[in-house]
Amino acid sequence: VRAQFSLSKFRLKIAALHKYRPHPKGDYMIFTLDPASRNMALKYAKGIWYTQSNPEGKEGYTRVWLLCELRVSKLLPQWIVDYAASRAMPRATTWLKPQTETAAELWLKDRKI
Repeated sequence: VRAQFSLSKFRLKIAALHKYRPHPKGDYMIFTLDPASRNMALKYAKGIWYTQSNPEGKEGYTRVWLLCELRVSKLLPQWIVDYAASRAMPRATTWLKPQTETAAELWLKDRKI
């Protein structure tokens, strides 16, 4: 799947390719930059979203891991790179909890328990 994103307050537009891989110990999705969509700031990105069911024995819970490697243009000022590393990367997952909780409410509301 190809997706385009606008990152951070800098409105950096990137396009990424995602490949979903089911696995018995936890599904994962690999992402890379779309080579058809060049970007002046971000030169390389590769990572994995990994889901872990029932972490630490917590039945009905899923933990989501984000692992990634990025390389940026040498022309970027160091303060922007430092900002992205310290502030933007931790914020990359802030959307996850509210989105999944809302989706769970919608998907589970018709289910009889």
